[in-house]
Amino acid sequence: DLRLTLWGCLLALLLFLLGSLLSTGLLLEPPQGMERSNFILLQIRQALHLLFRYLSLAGGAALLWIWYLRHRTPLTDERAFTLAVRWCAVWAVVGYLPSIIDFWSTLLAALLRSLHSGVPFDIMPQMNALILSVLAALAIISWSVFLYRPRKARNLVLQLLPWCFLFIRMAVPLTQLPRP
Repeated sequence: DLRLTLWGCLLALLLFLLGSLLSTGLLLEPPQGMERSNFILLQIRQALHLLFRYLSLAGGAALLWIWYLRHRTPLTDERAFTLAVRWCAVWAVVGYLPSIIDFWSTLLAALLRSLHSGVPFDIMPQMNALILSVLAALAIISWSVFLYRPRKARNLVLQLLPWCFLFIRMAVPLTQLPRP
């Protein structure tokens, strides 16, 4: 049963990735001056970032569901509860990491390039995206508590804290860059 379920999940994941690629314009002509291969790689990267962000949200939602089911039969066993919490926390934490690392590495490279060239670095154009990535990082840090202290997943306030950061993140107006 588990193997069949995992194959179904893998198929759903691949179909989601394909749908995401097609919805972002993979079949369209690339912008003027951009090679087709670079355009396809950009589309794949964006689709994978989106896919991983959704996996992160799914892991966080599964943690909330575990909190709801904490007094039911399979989760009353402390070992089963710990394993379930850690498994869901891994997905919650790992999901946002690629887009955050991508944004912070780009920002750090721009900062180092400006320091090397002697041109002052203007952080203001990236401020909005920086705020979004910091809020996502705070959500990741909040979910990572459950990796090391799975018993803390029984606390509803700690369960809702990462979601508060993500809701605040959604409230930040997007003006400059795409959401990391």
